[in-house]
Amino acid sequence: MFKSKIAVILGTLIIGTSTASMAVANTSSTSINISAIVPSTEFQALPTNPNFGQAEVLAYNPTNSSLGGLSQRYTYKSTTGAIKAFIEGGASNLYNGNSAQNIPLTTKFNNVVLTGTTQEVVEQTLANSGGSADLTISPGPIPSGASGNYDASFTVIFESTAP
Repeated sequence: MFKSKIAVILGTLIIGTSTASMAVANTSSTSINISAIVPSTEFQALPTNPNFGQAEVLAYNPTNSSLGGLSQRYTYKSTTGAIKAFIEGGASNLYNGNSAQNIPLTTKFNNVVLTGTTQEVVEQTLANSGGSADLTISPGPIPSGASGNYDASFTVIFESTAP
């Protein structure tokens, strides 16, 4: 009798387990990756859109055969001095594999054209209180007969000057 009760209990457990596993036969999952940038209290120069620069596209205008530009708002603050900026390696070009068809890019921060040389883009008094300014990227004219898929990759570096 004891054995038959165990058999009934085990049978019930097996049926319950198989029913429970059938209840979760369909699942769905989501991977969530989170990151955050917390700048120092002494210095920061960051785009307001944290995804800026990851996959930007310049739209082609067939009416005037030109490319549109990009603009991104940055926030800045420096309690140690003025903010300077430069493009690592100098000004960049859009490149399609044929250097004769390069399209030059003009990059400005706070209306200052950036080059490979460090230059002041925010004066000390404004940098100290913090604020925001636009980073703009403007393509030059498309060379005659040029076509294809163009790419460019460059880094803008912001620095705080010593007081």
